[in-house]
Amino acid sequence: MNAKIEDLRATMQLQLVSIRSENMDLTKKLQTLESKFQLHDQTSMSELDANNTAVESVKTATGTFLSNSGIARKRENRDYPHTRVGADVHEMIAFYACLSHDVSNPQRDTVIKFNHVITNLGGAYSPNTGVFRCPKAGLYVFTWSITSHLHGQVDTLIKKNGGAVGATLTASLDDKDSRVGSNSVILELAQGDEIDILVTYSSGSDSIRSLFSSFSGYLIDY
Repeated sequence: MNAKIEDLRATMQLQLVSIRSENMDLTKKLQTLESKFQLHDQTSMSELDANNTAVESVKTATGTFLSNSGIARKRENRDYPHTRVGADVHEMIAFYACLSHDVSNPQRDTVIKFNHVITNLGGAYSPNTGVFRCPKAGLYVFTWSITSHLHGQVDTLIKKNGGAVGATLTASLDDKDSRVGSNSVILELAQGDEIDILVTYSSGSDSIRSLFSSFSGYLIDY
């Protein structure tokens, strides 16, 4: 009886030792896993912080670029009082008009009325008078083209408030083709200034051809 008890006790002690050993192994494995998870979390947090920093840097750089380049808003410039900031299509000033019919023997000192208006943003050009009246002070570009018929000649001036600031000479001296004369000017205008195209000389019949003769201008948005 005592021998059986001793055998049982010995068996139980061996099992206890085995359990303790397994428990120690499990504890070590658990500690190893915990260490790995902590390292992974630290690495992830570091990467996340780095990513956040990079994103903020990109946002800052992008915002600076947009601001400086004028994409987000147009830069104000004190040296140019006519600068328009954030202008939209309703604030633009631009026109383009041509002739819908030939003009026969236009008289000297006659303003050419380009009556077929294709573009007139701002409504500053009048097809009834042929005059562009400046609605806003600024720097403007004007271009005009005059096409003469066969054996015809037309000389023109572009005038600012009655004073000549540019000219064209168009002469077709043979019966083979027409001739085109064109010119462009850049003018600083004050509000209310008037621009028109004036005939100074013409010869031949149907001297100015329709559609091929035009007048245009626009405000430079600097």
